[in-house]
Amino acid sequence: MILRRLARRLRTSVALGLPPVLAPAMVFVPLGVLLGPWGTNVVDARVVGHLEPVVSIVLATLGVLAGLALRDGPGRRVLVGASLESGLTIAVVGAACWYAATRWSIPLTAPTGVLALMLGVAAATSSTGFEDTRPDSAPSPAARMAELDDVLPIFAGSVALAWLQTSSLAAIVGLVLANALVGVAVGLVGLLLIERARSTAERALFVIGTLILAGGAASHLGLSPLVAGFVAGLVWRHGPGRIDEIVARDVQPYQHPLVALLLIAAGASLVPSREALWLVVPFVVLRVAGKLAGGWLGARVAGLPGGAVGTHLLAPGLMGLAFAVAAAQVVSGRDGAVLVTAVVLGTLAAEVLALGVAPASPQDAAPADLDALREDGA
Repeated sequence: MILRRLARRLRTSVALGLPPVLAPAMVFVPLGVLLGPWGTNVVDARVVGHLEPVVSIVLATLGVLAGLALRDGPGRRVLVGASLESGLTIAVVGAACWYAATRWSIPLTAPTGVLALMLGVAAATSSTGFEDTRPDSAPSPAARMAELDDVLPIFAGSVALAWLQTSSLAAIVGLVLANALVGVAVGLVGLLLIERARSTAERALFVIGTLILAGGAASHLGLSPLVAGFVAGLVWRHGPGRIDEIVARDVQPYQHPLVALLLIAAGASLVPSREALWLVVPFVVLRVAGKLAGGWLGARVAGLPGGAVGTHLLAPGLMGLAFAVAAAQVVSGRDGAVLVTAVVLGTLAAEVLALGVAPASPQDAAPADLDALREDGA
Protein backbone atom coordinates (compact mmCIF):
# COMPACT_ATOMS: atom_id res chain seq x y z
CA MET A 1 0.00 0.00 0.00
CA ILE A 2 2.75 2.43 0.93
CA LEU A 3 4.76 1.57 -2.20
CA ARG A 4 1.67 1.95 -4.38
CA ARG A 5 0.93 5.39 -2.94
CA LEU A 6 4.57 6.42 -3.38
CA ALA A 7 4.49 5.24 -7.00
CA ARG A 8 1.37 7.35 -7.64
CA ARG A 9 3.07 10.37 -6.16
CA LEU A 10 6.13 9.89 -8.35
CA ARG A 11 4.16 9.69 -11.58
CA THR A 12 4.69 12.80 -13.69
CA SER A 13 2.94 13.91 -16.86
CA VAL A 14 5.11 14.77 -19.85
CA ALA A 15 2.75 16.91 -21.87
CA LEU A 16 -0.89 17.47 -22.73
CA GLY A 17 -2.66 14.15 -23.13
CA LEU A 18 0.40 11.92 -22.79
CA PRO A 19 0.37 9.11 -20.23
CA PRO A 20 2.38 9.82 -17.06
CA VAL A 21 5.75 8.21 -16.51
CA LEU A 22 7.30 7.15 -13.21
CA ALA A 23 9.58 9.83 -11.71
CA PRO A 24 11.51 10.66 -14.90
CA ALA A 25 12.87 14.00 -13.68
CA MET A 26 13.93 12.64 -10.31
CA VAL A 27 15.71 9.71 -11.94
CA PHE A 28 17.03 10.78 -15.33
CA VAL A 29 18.10 14.36 -14.56
CA PRO A 30 20.50 13.23 -11.76
CA LEU A 31 21.66 10.48 -14.13
CA GLY A 32 22.42 13.16 -16.73
CA VAL A 33 24.36 15.16 -14.14
CA LEU A 34 26.32 12.04 -13.20
CA LEU A 35 27.17 11.34 -16.84
CA GLY A 36 27.80 14.98 -17.73
CA PRO A 37 30.81 17.31 -17.40
CA TRP A 38 30.12 17.85 -13.69
CA GLY A 39 30.07 14.10 -13.07
CA THR A 40 31.99 11.35 -14.82
CA ASN A 41 32.23 13.40 -18.06
CA VAL A 42 31.04 10.46 -20.14
CA VAL A 43 28.67 12.89 -21.86
CA ASP A 44 31.04 15.84 -22.21
CA ALA A 45 30.28 19.30 -23.57
CA ARG A 46 31.06 18.21 -27.13
CA VAL A 47 28.55 15.34 -26.94
CA VAL A 48 25.92 17.65 -25.43
CA GLY A 49 26.43 19.99 -28.37
CA HIS A 50 25.98 17.14 -30.84
CA LEU A 51 22.74 16.18 -29.10
CA GLU A 52 21.09 19.52 -29.99
CA PRO A 53 19.61 18.35 -33.34
CA VAL A 54 18.24 15.23 -31.65
CA VAL A 55 16.76 17.30 -28.84
CA SER A 56 15.02 19.53 -31.41
CA ILE A 57 13.40 16.46 -32.97
CA VAL A 58 12.35 15.22 -29.53
CA LEU A 59 10.77 18.60 -28.74
CA ALA A 60 8.90 18.62 -32.05
CA THR A 61 7.64 15.10 -31.33
CA LEU A 62 6.33 16.11 -27.89
CA GLY A 63 4.65 19.11 -29.50
CA VAL A 64 2.98 16.88 -32.12
CA LEU A 65 1.66 14.50 -29.47
CA ALA A 66 0.35 17.44 -27.44
CA GLY A 67 -1.45 18.84 -30.49
CA LEU A 68 -2.97 15.47 -31.30
CA ALA A 69 -4.21 15.16 -27.71
CA LEU A 70 -6.71 17.97 -28.27
CA ARG A 71 -8.85 15.49 -30.19
CA ASP A 72 -10.70 14.83 -26.92
CA GLY A 73 -12.39 18.21 -27.31
CA PRO A 74 -11.87 19.90 -23.91
CA GLY A 75 -14.49 22.30 -22.68
CA ARG A 76 -13.71 25.91 -23.52
CA ARG A 77 -14.21 27.05 -19.94
CA VAL A 78 -11.63 24.54 -18.67
CA LEU A 79 -9.17 25.62 -21.38
CA VAL A 80 -9.68 29.30 -20.51
CA GLY A 81 -9.35 28.55 -16.79
CA ALA A 82 -6.15 26.55 -17.34
CA SER A 83 -4.71 29.35 -19.49
CA LEU A 84 -5.49 31.92 -16.79
CA GLU A 85 -3.81 29.70 -14.21
CA SER A 86 -0.64 29.21 -16.26
CA GLY A 87 -0.64 32.85 -17.38
CA LEU A 88 -0.75 34.08 -13.78
CA THR A 89 2.12 31.72 -12.89
CA ILE A 90 4.17 33.03 -15.82
CA ALA A 91 3.56 36.61 -14.71
CA VAL A 92 4.31 36.01 -11.02
CA VAL A 93 7.45 33.89 -11.52
CA GLY A 94 8.70 36.07 -14.38
CA ALA A 95 8.29 39.27 -12.35
CA ALA A 96 9.99 37.73 -9.32
CA CYS A 97 12.97 36.46 -11.35
CA TRP A 98 13.28 39.80 -13.13
CA TYR A 99 13.30 41.63 -9.78
CA ALA A 100 15.83 39.20 -8.34
CA ALA A 101 18.13 39.51 -11.36
CA THR A 102 18.06 43.32 -11.28
CA ARG A 103 18.07 43.70 -7.49
CA TRP A 104 20.98 41.31 -7.01
CA SER A 105 22.78 42.56 -10.15
CA ILE A 106 23.06 39.09 -11.67
CA PRO A 107 25.40 39.51 -14.67
CA LEU A 108 23.54 38.44 -17.82
CA THR A 109 24.25 39.16 -21.47
CA ALA A 110 20.71 38.66 -22.79
CA PRO A 111 17.94 41.10 -21.74
CA THR A 112 16.85 40.32 -18.21
CA GLY A 113 13.18 40.55 -19.11
CA VAL A 114 13.51 37.83 -21.77
CA LEU A 115 15.22 35.36 -19.44
CA ALA A 116 12.69 36.15 -16.69
CA LEU A 117 9.86 35.39 -19.12
CA MET A 118 11.55 32.10 -20.05
CA LEU A 119 11.79 31.13 -16.39
CA GLY A 120 8.09 31.97 -15.95
CA VAL A 121 7.17 29.81 -18.94
CA ALA A 122 9.23 26.91 -17.59
CA ALA A 123 7.45 27.20 -14.21
CA ALA A 124 3.93 27.34 -15.62
CA THR A 125 3.30 23.70 -16.57
CA SER A 126 1.82 21.24 -14.08
CA SER A 127 1.35 17.55 -13.49
CA THR A 128 -1.40 16.10 -11.34
CA GLY A 129 1.01 13.34 -10.32
CA PHE A 130 -1.64 10.63 -10.40
CA GLU A 131 -4.01 8.75 -12.68
CA ASP A 132 -7.30 7.18 -11.70
CA THR A 133 -6.93 3.84 -13.42
CA ARG A 134 -10.45 2.46 -12.93
CA PRO A 135 -12.09 1.54 -16.27
CA ASP A 136 -15.17 3.71 -15.70
CA SER A 137 -13.25 6.76 -14.48
CA ALA A 138 -12.89 10.01 -16.37
CA PRO A 139 -10.10 12.57 -15.91
CA SER A 140 -10.81 14.78 -12.92
CA PRO A 141 -11.12 18.55 -13.46
CA ALA A 142 -7.78 19.03 -11.71
CA ALA A 143 -6.12 16.52 -14.04
CA ARG A 144 -7.67 18.12 -17.12
CA MET A 145 -6.63 21.60 -16.04
CA ALA A 146 -3.09 20.37 -15.36
CA GLU A 147 -2.98 18.97 -18.90
CA LEU A 148 -4.40 22.08 -20.55
CA ASP A 149 -2.10 24.52 -18.78
CA ASP A 150 0.62 23.38 -21.21
CA VAL A 151 -1.08 25.18 -24.12
CA LEU A 152 -0.38 28.82 -23.20
CA PRO A 153 3.26 28.20 -22.15
CA ILE A 154 3.97 26.51 -25.49
CA PHE A 155 3.07 29.72 -27.34
CA ALA A 156 4.44 32.06 -24.66
CA GLY A 157 7.77 30.28 -25.10
CA SER A 158 7.65 31.10 -28.80
CA VAL A 159 7.16 34.78 -27.92
CA ALA A 160 10.15 34.64 -25.55
CA LEU A 161 12.43 33.13 -28.22
CA ALA A 162 11.28 35.74 -30.73
CA TRP A 163 11.84 38.55 -28.18
CA LEU A 164 15.37 37.28 -27.69
CA GLN A 165 16.09 37.93 -31.37
CA THR A 166 14.43 41.35 -31.71
CA SER A 167 12.84 44.02 -29.55
CA SER A 168 10.41 45.20 -32.25
CA LEU A 169 6.82 44.21 -31.52
CA ALA A 170 6.03 43.79 -35.20
CA ALA A 171 9.08 41.57 -35.69
CA ILE A 172 8.15 39.47 -32.64
CA VAL A 173 4.65 38.93 -34.03
CA GLY A 174 6.18 38.04 -37.41
CA LEU A 175 8.50 35.45 -35.88
CA VAL A 176 5.68 33.87 -33.86
CA LEU A 177 3.56 33.64 -37.02
CA ALA A 178 6.55 32.18 -38.88
CA ASN A 179 6.86 29.57 -36.12
CA ALA A 180 3.20 28.63 -36.59
CA LEU A 181 3.59 28.59 -40.39
CA VAL A 182 6.44 26.09 -40.08
CA GLY A 183 4.04 23.83 -38.22
CA VAL A 184 1.32 24.35 -40.86
CA ALA A 185 3.79 23.53 -43.65
CA VAL A 186 4.94 20.37 -41.88
CA GLY A 187 1.32 19.40 -41.28
CA LEU A 188 0.47 19.82 -44.97
CA VAL A 189 3.50 17.75 -45.98
CA GLY A 190 2.34 15.02 -43.65
CA LEU A 191 -1.18 15.14 -45.08
CA LEU A 192 0.23 14.65 -48.58
CA LEU A 193 2.56 11.78 -47.69
CA ILE A 194 1.71 9.73 -44.61
CA GLU A 195 -1.68 8.24 -45.50
CA ARG A 196 -0.55 7.55 -49.06
CA ALA A 197 2.35 5.34 -47.98
CA ARG A 198 2.33 1.95 -49.71
CA SER A 199 3.78 -0.01 -46.80
CA THR A 200 4.22 0.17 -43.04
CA ALA A 201 7.95 0.83 -43.39
CA GLU A 202 7.36 3.65 -45.88
CA ARG A 203 4.72 5.20 -43.62
CA ALA A 204 7.07 5.08 -40.62
CA LEU A 205 9.75 6.76 -42.74
CA PHE A 206 7.36 9.56 -43.71
CA VAL A 207 6.32 10.07 -40.05
CA ILE A 208 9.94 10.28 -38.89
CA GLY A 209 10.79 12.58 -41.80
CA THR A 210 8.04 15.06 -40.94
CA LEU A 211 9.15 15.15 -37.29
CA ILE A 212 12.74 15.79 -38.35
CA LEU A 213 11.50 18.53 -40.68
CA ALA A 214 9.49 20.20 -37.89
CA GLY A 215 12.33 20.12 -35.36
CA GLY A 216 15.11 20.97 -37.80
CA ALA A 217 13.34 23.84 -39.57
CA ALA A 218 12.20 25.51 -36.34
CA SER A 219 15.60 25.12 -34.68
CA HIS A 220 17.46 26.42 -37.75
CA LEU A 221 15.30 29.57 -37.77
CA GLY A 222 15.79 30.11 -34.03
CA LEU A 223 12.15 29.29 -33.37
CA SER A 224 10.42 26.83 -31.04
CA PRO A 225 10.21 23.17 -32.15
CA LEU A 226 7.45 22.71 -29.56
CA VAL A 227 5.21 25.22 -31.35
CA ALA A 228 6.02 23.84 -34.80
CA GLY A 229 5.17 20.32 -33.64
CA PHE A 230 2.07 21.45 -31.76
CA VAL A 231 0.64 23.27 -34.79
CA ALA A 232 1.45 20.32 -37.05
CA GLY A 233 -0.40 18.08 -34.60
CA LEU A 234 -3.42 20.40 -34.75
CA VAL A 235 -3.36 20.30 -38.56
CA TRP A 236 -3.37 16.51 -38.49
CA ARG A 237 -6.02 16.47 -35.78
CA HIS A 238 -8.45 18.55 -37.89
CA GLY A 239 -7.30 17.33 -41.31
CA PRO A 240 -9.08 14.72 -43.43
CA GLY A 241 -8.56 11.01 -42.98
CA ARG A 242 -7.01 9.14 -40.06
CA ILE A 243 -3.57 10.71 -40.06
CA ASP A 244 -3.90 11.79 -36.42
CA GLU A 245 -4.52 8.21 -35.32
CA ILE A 246 -1.68 6.93 -37.51
CA VAL A 247 0.90 9.40 -36.16
CA ALA A 248 -0.16 8.91 -32.54
CA ARG A 249 0.01 5.14 -32.90
CA ASP A 250 3.42 5.19 -34.61
CA VAL A 251 5.08 7.76 -32.34
CA GLN A 252 3.59 7.33 -28.87
CA PRO A 253 5.37 4.02 -28.09
CA TYR A 254 8.65 5.96 -28.21
CA GLN A 255 7.48 8.52 -25.65
CA HIS A 256 9.44 7.18 -22.69
CA PRO A 257 12.83 6.78 -24.46
CA LEU A 258 12.47 10.27 -25.95
CA VAL A 259 11.68 11.76 -22.53
CA ALA A 260 14.61 9.90 -20.97
CA LEU A 261 16.97 11.28 -23.63
CA LEU A 262 15.66 14.81 -23.15
CA LEU A 263 16.08 14.70 -19.37
CA ILE A 264 19.55 13.19 -19.53
CA ALA A 265 20.52 16.01 -21.90
CA ALA A 266 19.04 18.53 -19.44
CA GLY A 267 21.02 17.04 -16.56
CA ALA A 268 24.24 16.95 -18.60
CA SER A 269 23.72 20.64 -19.51
CA LEU A 270 23.57 21.68 -15.85
CA VAL A 271 26.35 24.08 -14.84
CA PRO A 272 26.13 25.04 -11.13
CA SER A 273 26.64 28.74 -10.50
CA ARG A 274 25.79 31.32 -7.89
CA GLU A 275 23.53 33.16 -10.34
CA ALA A 276 21.46 30.05 -11.05
CA LEU A 277 21.08 29.30 -7.34
CA TRP A 278 19.87 32.84 -6.72
CA LEU A 279 17.13 32.37 -9.32
CA VAL A 280 15.99 29.00 -7.96
CA VAL A 281 14.51 30.56 -4.80
CA PRO A 282 12.03 32.92 -6.52
CA PHE A 283 11.36 30.23 -9.15
CA VAL A 284 10.17 27.71 -6.53
CA VAL A 285 8.54 30.02 -3.97
CA LEU A 286 6.65 32.23 -6.42
CA ARG A 287 5.66 29.20 -8.48
CA VAL A 288 3.78 27.87 -5.45
CA ALA A 289 2.04 31.23 -5.01
CA GLY A 290 1.20 31.45 -8.70
CA LYS A 291 -0.17 27.91 -8.86
CA LEU A 292 -2.36 28.28 -5.78
CA ALA A 293 -3.73 31.68 -6.81
CA GLY A 294 -3.96 30.71 -10.47
CA GLY A 295 -5.63 27.41 -9.61
CA TRP A 296 -8.25 29.22 -7.55
CA LEU A 297 -8.89 31.80 -10.31
CA GLY A 298 -8.89 29.25 -13.12
CA ALA A 299 -11.22 26.96 -11.21
CA ARG A 300 -13.71 29.79 -10.66
CA VAL A 301 -13.69 30.63 -14.39
CA ALA A 302 -14.07 26.95 -15.33
CA GLY A 303 -16.80 26.38 -12.75
CA LEU A 304 -14.70 23.97 -10.68
CA PRO A 305 -14.11 23.79 -6.90
CA GLY A 306 -11.03 26.00 -6.44
CA GLY A 307 -9.97 24.47 -3.13
CA ALA A 308 -9.72 21.01 -4.69
CA VAL A 309 -7.76 22.10 -7.76
CA GLY A 310 -4.99 24.32 -6.39
CA THR A 311 -2.83 21.82 -4.56
CA HIS A 312 -3.00 19.33 -7.43
CA LEU A 313 -1.15 21.80 -9.67
CA LEU A 314 2.00 22.08 -7.53
CA ALA A 315 3.80 19.14 -9.13
CA PRO A 316 5.74 20.49 -12.14
CA GLY A 317 5.14 19.18 -15.64
CA LEU A 318 8.09 18.14 -17.77
CA MET A 319 7.17 20.45 -20.65
CA GLY A 320 8.85 23.26 -18.70
CA LEU A 321 12.14 21.36 -18.70
CA ALA A 322 11.68 20.67 -22.40
CA PHE A 323 11.24 24.38 -23.10
CA ALA A 324 14.32 25.29 -21.05
CA VAL A 325 16.45 22.86 -23.06
CA ALA A 326 15.04 24.31 -26.30
CA ALA A 327 15.67 27.89 -25.12
CA ALA A 328 19.27 27.07 -24.19
CA GLN A 329 19.90 26.25 -27.87
CA VAL A 330 19.05 29.86 -28.73
CA VAL A 331 20.38 31.64 -25.63
CA SER A 332 24.12 31.65 -26.14
CA GLY A 333 26.86 30.75 -23.68
CA ARG A 334 26.62 31.44 -20.00
CA ASP A 335 23.05 32.77 -20.05
CA GLY A 336 21.79 29.49 -21.47
CA ALA A 337 23.61 27.54 -18.76
CA VAL A 338 22.10 29.76 -16.04
CA LEU A 339 18.62 29.29 -17.52
CA VAL A 340 18.83 25.49 -17.78
CA THR A 341 20.45 25.11 -14.35
CA ALA A 342 17.85 27.29 -12.62
CA VAL A 343 14.97 25.43 -14.29
CA VAL A 344 16.43 21.97 -13.62
CA LEU A 345 17.13 22.68 -9.95
CA GLY A 346 13.82 24.50 -9.54
CA THR A 347 11.88 21.63 -11.11
CA LEU A 348 13.54 19.05 -8.87
CA ALA A 349 12.87 21.21 -5.80
CA ALA A 350 9.23 21.65 -6.85
CA GLU A 351 8.92 17.87 -7.32
CA VAL A 352 10.16 17.27 -3.77
CA LEU A 353 7.85 19.98 -2.40
CA ALA A 354 4.86 18.51 -4.23
CA LEU A 355 5.52 15.07 -2.72
CA GLY A 356 4.69 16.44 0.71
CA VAL A 357 1.84 18.77 -0.28
CA ALA A 358 -0.09 17.58 -3.33
CA PRO A 359 -2.52 14.66 -2.94
CA ALA A 360 -1.23 11.50 -4.56
CA SER A 361 -4.63 10.46 -5.92
CA PRO A 362 -8.29 11.43 -5.79
CA GLN A 363 -8.65 8.98 -2.92
CA ASP A 364 -6.20 11.09 -0.90
CA ALA A 365 -8.22 14.27 -1.35
CA ALA A 366 -10.51 15.60 1.35
CA PRO A 367 -13.90 13.81 1.38
CA ALA A 368 -15.77 17.07 0.84
CA ASP A 369 -13.82 17.67 -2.37
CA LEU A 370 -13.87 14.10 -3.70
CA ASP A 371 -17.20 14.30 -5.52
CA ALA A 372 -16.32 17.71 -6.94
CA LEU A 373 -13.07 16.35 -8.32
CA ARG A 374 -14.98 13.72 -10.29
CA GLU A 375 -17.47 16.15 -11.82
CA ASP A 376 -17.00 17.09 -15.46
CA GLY A 377 -16.00 20.74 -15.45
CA ALA A 378 -16.26 21.12 -19.24
